[in-house]
Amino acid sequence: GGTDTFNLNVIVSETEVANGLEDTITVSVTSQGNRSLTHAFQVVTTIPAFSFETQALTNHVLITCGASYYFPIKIHNTGATTDTYNLSINSGSWSYTIRNQLDTASISTMSVGSGITDLFYVKVKVPQMNVSNNQSDQVVLNVSSQGNRSVQSNPIVLTSTTPLIVSNMQAVKNQAIVYPGQSYLYPIHISNKGILKDSYYLSVSSGTFSYTIRNQFDNASIREISVAPGITETFLVNVDVPYSGITNGAIDSVTIESISQNNSSVSQSIAITTTTPSFGFGMAKATQDTTVYPGQSFNYQVIISNSSTYTDTFDLSTTSGSWGYQIRDVSDTENISTISVGAGLSETFLVKVSVPYTGVSNGASDSVNIVAVSQGNNQLSQNVQATTTTPTVSFTAQNVSGDSVIGTNQSYNYLLQIQNTGTAMDTYDISVIGGNWSYTIRNAGDNGTISHITVHAGDVATFLVKVTTPPVASNAETDSITISTISQGNPSVQNHITATTSIPVFSHKVVTQTNSSTVNIGQYFSYQFDISNTASTNDTYNINRLGGNFLYSIRNSLDTADITTLSVNSGQTQTFIVKVTLPITVTHGASESITIQTISQGNAGIITNTALATTASRYSFTMQRLTNNATIYPGQSLDYLVQINNTEIPNDTYNLTCQGGALFTYTLRNAANTMDITSISINAGLSGTFLVKVTVPLENIPNGAAESITLNVVSQGKSTVLDSDLITTTTPA
Repeated sequence: GGTDTFNLNVIVSETEVANGLEDTITVSVTSQGNRSLTHAFQVVTTIPAFSFETQALTNHVLITCGASYYFPIKIHNTGATTDTYNLSINSGSWSYTIRNQLDTASISTMSVGSGITDLFYVKVKVPQMNVSNNQSDQVVLNVSSQGNRSVQSNPIVLTSTTPLIVSNMQAVKNQAIVYPGQSYLYPIHISNKGILKDSYYLSVSSGTFSYTIRNQFDNASIREISVAPGITETFLVNVDVPYSGITNGAIDSVTIESISQNNSSVSQSIAITTTTPSFGFGMAKATQDTTVYPGQSFNYQVIISNSSTYTDTFDLSTTSGSWGYQIRDVSDTENISTISVGAGLSETFLVKVSVPYTGVSNGASDSVNIVAVSQGNNQLSQNVQATTTTPTVSFTAQNVSGDSVIGTNQSYNYLLQIQNTGTAMDTYDISVIGGNWSYTIRNAGDNGTISHITVHAGDVATFLVKVTTPPVASNAETDSITISTISQGNPSVQNHITATTSIPVFSHKVVTQTNSSTVNIGQYFSYQFDISNTASTNDTYNINRLGGNFLYSIRNSLDTADITTLSVNSGQTQTFIVKVTLPITVTHGASESITIQTISQGNAGIITNTALATTASRYSFTMQRLTNNATIYPGQSLDYLVQINNTEIPNDTYNLTCQGGALFTYTLRNAANTMDITSISINAGLSGTFLVKVTVPLENIPNGAAESITLNVVSQGKSTVLDSDLITTTTPA
């Protein structure tokens, strides 16, 4: 009745075991007490399926000397169980280590769970020295499963390459002539033609003069310079030539060297040579003697040529001459007293003459001597003379347009003409003197305001004086101005022109057929206005409404469009309409007055005002004949009964008339048929009746005679509220 346990030990070979292999055995248990009692069972042993994938996320890298790089390697356990992997590298002449993902330790194995991806690094460090330009180094990474050593990755090749270091250093100018005691900056271009940013050590060797390497802005000394790939940077080499102890034509040469910091095996050098000069020069005036107006200036161009083989500087001055003279740089930006000229080259400077504004007669002249002295040899000097003359000034001016007549708040351009009768081009200052209205001086195209105009000798030029009249002025009011033109060449030469502007006489009258009206609520009424231009000038009138709470609109004579203005030729009459519409909210009997104002555009001071009074009414009725058309025998009468219903608020009286009827006799009677009537009064909301009596004569009436009349009913409260009925009476056939 007892139970016991035993173990069955399985030993699996480390090698030559297939991935996922199964091995099955049968275990038999036989009773020693009774050999006939036995029991057998099978035991199956399975080797796990080990598999994995590795991938180098980067397998080729560009790296500079002395730098390190981490190759990221991804490993993915695709097997069914956790596995540990052996990691190793071989080959390679540089320094390599395998590092964990956090870069905290070097590793040779790595455990990864089933279905998990992990990362490790292969670190390479490039030596600082003894590495050739663009050198490459390779290592092979091997990864194998510890779970089944027959499961291995393909070898992963990792390549590290130092960049191709290519640079070019070139002096913009490798030779210069420098005066004793002076300095010169040699610009040096260094180009990085490689693919990585690089810095270069800079040095100067040899030479007896003093040399320093400066940045491109010459505000700091430097020993190295950084250059991005594909970029050219500039630095300066400053040479200071001693002031003494240097012979003419002394020569000094130095070597400029640059060494790549990315790879010290890459270097380049250039030579620059500095020479001290000899001297000789000539000078000539490039500008002919000229004519200049009083108060103006002129620049003479003077060319100085250095005939020596070296740069020289020249002291500049002027002698004689009673007008104002200044020596200026070629750009005329500042006064100068010296000018430097390169060997065999020429430079230009200016001598500015300023003619006094007053005290100079027409045709006056003045001469000046221009002197240059070499600083290299002050025994060498040159001089040239310049003579300046003032011109003869005269001109004429006239008002081509003459005087003008224009309306108020309008503009007009006077055309003015200037003819230069002098011997040289002149500019004339223009101004307006006097006048109470607005005046502006405009160019001939009327697209800009001017204060002066320039005219060549013998030519004619035009300009405009624009006058703008005030919005309100008296009829026939005038305004006069004087247009002053003064020569800038000689302000004593002047011309004055007058111009007078007049306002024409404007007048008009306005007539309306009716000044008041009673209008039914919810309806409209049109007031007709006739406006007559009684002036001798065409005019346009602004039409305005003043006051009023009813709905008003100002319309053209055909009532097809709203208007705000109306143009009327001289001696003509035009019509416009003022339409008033009474809102349904207005109470019966309400009234208001408005003013229709017309303002002349020719003269805003000419205004007419016409008052209109409108009263609101609420009149309406219906009419019904209660007796149908009838047949009457001759000699008899018939009363047609007619009913009127007053459908509005106010009481009303209605005028009654009959139209037509030549055969029979018709009379209007009260409802009681006791008297003739011509009207009937009915209170608000009530009805009233009356009779239309028709009498057929006894004789001279043909058989089957028929006659129709029109019964007209008109409200006395509002004559436009009316109705009618056609009554037909016949005799028997």
